Amino acid sequence: MKKLFKIVGGIILGLFVLGLLLPDPKKDGKAGAGMANASAISPSAGEGAGEPVTEAPAAEEKPDLEILKTSETANEFARTIHVKVRNNTDHLIQYADLKGVYYDKGKNIVGTGMGNAANIAAGATKTIDIMSMGIENADSYEVEMGNVLD
Repeated sequence: MKKLFKIVGGIILGLFVLGLLLPDPKKDGKAGAGMANASAISPSAGEGAGEPVTEAPAAEEKPDLEILKTSETANEFARTIHVKVRNNTDHLIQYADLKGVYYDKGKNIVGTGMGNAANIAAGATKTIDIMSMGIENADSYEVEMGNVLD
C-alpha cells in the first residue's frame, strides 16, 4: 500500500512540474491570434466631402485559420459538423479548436459540441469534426473559432 501512494504521489508531482514547464498562451498574447478582424472606417459626409480619396482600400486580411466549408451528418445517437479549414500562415499551427452551437427554429440554443486538431501545416487544409450528442430539435448550427496556437 505504501508503494501505491509513492507511485500516485510521483505521478501528481510529475504532472505539476510539467504544468510549470509548459508555456502559458495568455502571457504570450498569441491565444486567439487567428481570430483578429480587420475593419475599415469611411469618412462621413462632413469630412473631406468633395475631396478625392487618395488612400487605397486596405487589403482584406484573412484569419490565420480560415473556415472554408461546413456540412453536417446525424444519426440517432450523435451529430457531427464537418469543418474544412485552411492555415493561411507560413508556419505550422500546433493546435486549434472549434465549437458548434445548435439552435432551434426560435434561435434558442439547444446544444453545443466541440472539435479540435493538431499540427496543421502552412497553407494546408484539414477537416475538423465537431462531435455532439443528445441534440434534439436542432434546426440550424453555427461554428465558432476557439483557440488557435502557433
